[in-house]
Formats: sequence, C-alpha cells, structure tokens
Amino acid sequence: MYTPEILLSELQSVNPTQKAIDIASILFLVTSYTYRNSESPCVQPDNCGDMQDFSYISFDRKLRIREVFTKEGNRVLVFSYFNPLYEKHEVVSIKFKGFPIEDRYTLPFSYLYQKELQIWEDDGLVPYADISDMLRKAPCTPNQPTLRSGAVVSDKFYNRIVSVGQLANILGHMLGEWGDFYDISSTVSYIEKMYDDRISVYDLKLKECGVTPTLPTIGEGNRSCN
Repeated sequence: MYTPEILLSELQSVNPTQKAIDIASILFLVTSYTYRNSESPCVQPDNCGDMQDFSYISFDRKLRIREVFTKEGNRVLVFSYFNPLYEKHEVVSIKFKGFPIEDRYTLPFSYLYQKELQIWEDDGLVPYADISDMLRKAPCTPNQPTLRSGAVVSDKFYNRIVSVGQLANILGHMLGEWGDFYDISSTVSYIEKMYDDRISVYDLKLKECGVTPTLPTIGEGNRSCN
C-alpha cells in the first residue's frame, strides 16, 4: 500500500510503475493549488517554485474510477467523486500519451471536453457512486459546466504532457513544504483502493459476451452482444 513517501520514492525511481503515475495524476486533480500571480486552482506541473499552498478533499467521498481504451489505443481515466461544496458528483478525466503495449508507461497530457464527456455519460462510461443519501440543498451554484445528469465538469485538468519527473517534483514539493502540516496519507490510500477496484470498459461491454477484449469505439457503448 502506498504512503505519500513510498509513492514519491517510486516516482523518483528508474522504473516507475503505471499505477504510481496514475495515482499521482489523480491526486493532483482532486487538489486545489494556490500559486503566486495566478488565480487558477489547477496544478501547474512546471511551476512548483511558485506554489504557495494547496487544499484537498479528505476522501471518504465516493470516488469511482474507470479506465477506457479508445479505438486509437490510447488510455483514458475518467473518475467522479462527491464534491461537498456543490453537493454533486464532480467528473474529471485524464488522457494519457503513449501506448501501453509498446511503451513502458503512459503519461497524462490532456482531458475530455464537456461534449466528449456527455457522449461518454450517455454510453454509461462515466462511473458514479450512489450519493442519494448525501444530497441536500446545494450550498452554492457551480460556475463550471454540468452534464445532463447534473454532475459538474471539473475545472482541473492537464493540458500538456507531464513527465514522471514533474509528477515527482509536485509531490515532493507538497511533502517538503507542508508535509508536517497536511497529512495526505488517507487520501493517497483511498485513491489507491479505488484505483485497484476500477473497472475497464471491456469488462462491461465485452466480458459478458464471451469474447476476447478489444478496443471499443466510443459512441457505440450501448450496443448489445448480438
């Protein structure tokens, strides 16, 4: 099981695992950052020196993760969690650069736009937990776009390729500057647990058909086995 320190050590190693890269990539998109001369809460992988503070959700908050392979062979992680600020699901996506079979690992580099996420939601590819027991009157109205389900599209994303070294630098800066003040151990552990429990899209679409998993075409997710 990962602690923040073990996660950092693996990211700094010669052969980091895809799991470590994925968990770090998710962690930084459920965290809000404060930078000098910037109002954006989104992580800035090449700007650790200007990071002033960060805040994060302490996770027992209904995180669900799905791994999807597009017809081009690229990996996408799409996940949702309960955002107590809006009392709604918040949806986040990470597109990875590289091909899992050919490359040692894939790296975060982009995200799904709202229109793409809506198609994925319509195809049942956005994972949601049951939050009916948590719903109350929302304390504020989100400025972010929403999907037809009412879920909020996150304003946190990667918009260029992020190296393993940059992921390690971000986590190292968080632990070095504020490690004695913030304890993110439970958040890292919970992300790992839900990551290990993630569902790949072929498990839903093809396993029940009794066929060997292949790369599905997004937009055709509601097809039957016949």
